Amino acid sequence: MTLSDPKPQFQGRAGFSALAELLVATVHARYRRTHASTGDGIGLTILYLFADDAKIYCHVKDSNDKDSLQTGIENFVKWTDTWQVKLNIPKCKIISCNHRRYSANDISINYVMNHMSLGNVQEIKDLGVSYDSLLLFDKHVSEKVKKAYMMLGLIKRNFIHVSQDCFVILYKALVRSHLEYANSVWNPRRKIDIDKLERVQRRATKLIPELAKRPYSVRLKHLNLPTLKYRRYRGDMIEVFKIIKGIYDSSCAPTFSFVSLSDELNCEN
Repeated sequence: MTLSDPKPQFQGRAGFSALAELLVATVHARYRRTHASTGDGIGLTILYLFADDAKIYCHVKDSNDKDSLQTGIENFVKWTDTWQVKLNIPKCKIISCNHRRYSANDISINYVMNHMSLGNVQEIKDLGVSYDSLLLFDKHVSEKVKKAYMMLGLIKRNFIHVSQDCFVILYKALVRSHLEYANSVWNPRRKIDIDKLERVQRRATKLIPELAKRPYSVRLKHLNLPTLKYRRYRGDMIEVFKIIKGIYDSSCAPTFSFVSLSDELNCEN
């Protein structure tokens, strides 16, 4: 859901002046204190605020959870009215993420905001990542691969001969950055998407004439580049490390439960 203001925005970072950013941060903090400390907020639903965007979600298992989500939406609307934050309701959408076997079932209901029915969508883009109801991220992968090929063509058209050092700099800055943006969120699990991403790097490393006819593994070794699949796994491990060490905000980061090795061995015996 979006809290966009239709009025012209101030100039500054992310469309806000320093004063406007301070006011937004103050309002966000006030909402968190009110609904986290008193417990009268959105019940079983969870809300995240980022700049002028808000997301409310709930694990819906039965009708009670659906009612809880609707109550959360209503309480959020009351809060925006109290603080005179204008909601752009036509831009607010509902997306249900579920397993494939539940796709044919009507697991969603018509949620209402300020007496206006919210539209249901099968995919939505948030912070540069395209989400779908099955969380396959196939559309997002296709978009990023297309953009990467466009940047690869730009390099090919503007550089007749590319040295290895020059290629690595251009590739990391213009091509690989598109293929790895927020990849901890959309890391593909299907082989077709994994191969589609890796194919970009395969083609890119052939731009160097002296390496064009070498095997892919040899080209990577000469350029000191790992595979994209390896980098995604490495990125996931870094994210897990940051979560375990408490580097991220504990109020929005996931939690892990640990089992000692002795307990695991006892269960096996």
